[in-house]
Amino acid sequence: MHSTRPTQPARLQCAIPLQPQLLFRARRLAGNDADASDLVQDTFERALRSANAPAKVVELRPWLMRVLTNLWIDSVRAKAVRRTIPFCEETMSAPQGFSEPDPVTEDADSRELSLSEVTSALSKVPQPHQAALRMHVMDRKSYREIARELGVPSSTVGTRILRARCYLRRALDVPTDEEIFPARQNVA
Repeated sequence: MHSTRPTQPARLQCAIPLQPQLLFRARRLAGNDADASDLVQDTFERALRSANAPAKVVELRPWLMRVLTNLWIDSVRAKAVRRTIPFCEETMSAPQGFSEPDPVTEDADSRELSLSEVTSALSKVPQPHQAALRMHVMDRKSYREIARELGVPSSTVGTRILRARCYLRRALDVPTDEEIFPARQNVA
């Protein structure tokens, strides 16, 4: 039986004319030409390696745009994770190999918070929200377990945890998602 699915090289040939559109979108997301070019290159690489590429050439553009957007989201998340230094509860300090941040060279977005700052901020969170957050983060309980223990629906637990995080962000003066990911106009 003969397959109508484009082969890898044929798929690449169909994708090459889409490079200017991908680059335009990547510039809007990344904010600079260098990162945008890297993002487009990573998109083409992912397209070549993917077994889930669309069978129809017409579906290739939206699929590539989605791949590009997902790669950008992954890169933003990875940058946020790289800024975080793990904390050892046993020693109440940063693990070996990590030094205390230098307050002179440290920028405001990447500063580490002390245990006392977090404890103080957590005490300002209203009790129902604080309880749900503590159970989820510290006790590693699922929403369902927390809901059963508190006698509320799982959706209420999710709302309480979300609001508790918002209270903590305000108390700790941590930027919100809207500040980190400013609203962008839709690219058509």
